[in-house]
Amino acid sequence: MKRLLGIVLVLVMLLSCAALAESPKPLEGKFVPVLPLGVAHQFWQAVKSGAERAAGEYGVEIVFDGPEDETMVDKQVDILRANLANEKLGAVVMAAIDIESVRDLLE
Repeated sequence: MKRLLGIVLVLVMLLSCAALAESPKPLEGKFVPVLPLGVAHQFWQAVKSGAERAAGEYGVEIVFDGPEDETMVDKQVDILRANLANEKLGAVVMAAIDIESVRDLLE
């Protein structure tokens, strides 16, 4: 069930982007970091699986990276900052541990 939820969440995100663009695959060839609260929990592993499946279907390059623990705000900020430097960045999928810590970077 959790795996299905992860797949659905990623597909909804990608389909929402598709609805706003003229191309049926607006992010094709783009880079999309998927940044969870943490990587250890089973739920986030299900999200990773769904993201990988959706990336294959939509021709998107993803990286799934997050802190080991869901309290490591500084680590998540560092991961976001590193991924924003990618020239092919098309979108960011993120569950922020602390939205205020990443607000400036995302704006």
